Amino acid sequence: QDPDDLLGEQGAAVAMAITANVAVASAVPATRTRGGHNAADPHTKGQVPAREGEHKVGASDRTDAQRGKGSTHSAVARTLRKIGKPVNQVKGLIGEHVVDYHELKRLDGDWTHDAPQGQWRPESVKKLNDKRRGDNQHKGPIHIVLSDLGEVNRPGIDAVWEHGGQYTVTEAKASASMGAVYGFGKYKEKQGWIPVIDTKDPRLQELHYVLADYSDKGDKETPTMQMSKAWVADRATREGGLTPSAEIALTVDRTSRRVALVTLESSGATAHAYALEDVAFGRIDAEVHVHADHGVALQWSAADIDAVEQARKDARNLGRKATPEHRQQTSGRSKNESKKSS
Repeated sequence: QDPDDLLGEQGAAVAMAITANVAVASAVPATRTRGGHNAADPHTKGQVPAREGEHKVGASDRTDAQRGKGSTHSAVARTLRKIGKPVNQVKGLIGEHVVDYHELKRLDGDWTHDAPQGQWRPESVKKLNDKRRGDNQHKGPIHIVLSDLGEVNRPGIDAVWEHGGQYTVTEAKASASMGAVYGFGKYKEKQGWIPVIDTKDPRLQELHYVLADYSDKGDKETPTMQMSKAWVADRATREGGLTPSAEIALTVDRTSRRVALVTLESSGATAHAYALEDVAFGRIDAEVHVHADHGVALQWSAADIDAVEQARKDARNLGRKATPEHRQQTSGRSKNESKKSS
C-alpha cells in the first residue's frame, strides 16, 4: 500500500486505529477466541466476541498515539517491534489479504485460508502474479503470515486474476475509516497532489481520494492515475508471473479493473488485526484469532475509475492543479512515486 493512504503526520493514529483492540486483547488473552487460520468464525460478521469488550479510539487516544504514549500506542509499538516492519506494511497486509480472498470468492474460486502450499480450486480461477514472490514457498492469495509483509510494498499490480479465460486487475486499498479517507483526501487536495474535482457522487469522490497520481517521467502536469488504462498497460509489461495472453489483455485493455477498500467498518477487519498480532507474537496456528470473514467497505468498477480520471483531467484543464511552489518541493517525491504501485 502506498504511504499516501496514511493521514500525513497523523499516520501513527491511523496505524493505532487499525489495531484498535490490541491493548485490550493483549491484556486479557484468555478472553480472546481462538480457532486457527482456517477455522470458520462463529461470531457475528464484522464484530469481535461480545465478552472481549470494545476499545474505542477517542480523541485523547489519537493525541497519545501522535505523541508516542498511551496504552494503545504501547501495544501497537510492541507488535510493530516484533514484526520489524513499518506501519503501512501492517495496514497493507491486512488490506491485500482481505481483498484477495474477497475477490477469489466473488470469482467463484477458492484457496485454503492462509495455507501457503494450497492450490487454486478450480484451476481456472487463479491470481497470476502470486509468482512474483521470491521464496518459492508462499503461493496463492496474500496470507496473514509475516513473510508476506514484504509483498505489500513491491512495485507492481496488487492482483491480476485469471478466471475462465478472462482477466481482472484489482487494487486493494486500506484505511482506518471512511473519515480517514476523507481527511487524507482533503490533505492531498490541499497539498496539490490531486486536483479538486467537480462531482456530486460521493462514491466517485471517495475513489478520487484513495487513488494516487503517478508519473514515470516526473511530470506533475500530466501524471498517470493509478488503475487507469494507461497505468495498467504500463505495469503489465513489468509484472512478473503473467502469461503472454494476460500481458496482452492488460496492455490493450481487455480486462476488468476494480478497486476495493478495506476499513475498520469492513466485515471481519478487526478479527484480522487480532490475527496479525497473534502471528507476530509466534502463537501457534490453533491459537490465532479466527479471521474467516473478508468484507470490503467499498468497491468500484472500471467505469468509476474512468469517470474519476476524466474528472481529474477536466479539473486540471480548469487550472485546479498543484502550484509551482509545490511542484518544486515535490520534484524528488514524484520519482519515488513512480517506483510504487500500491
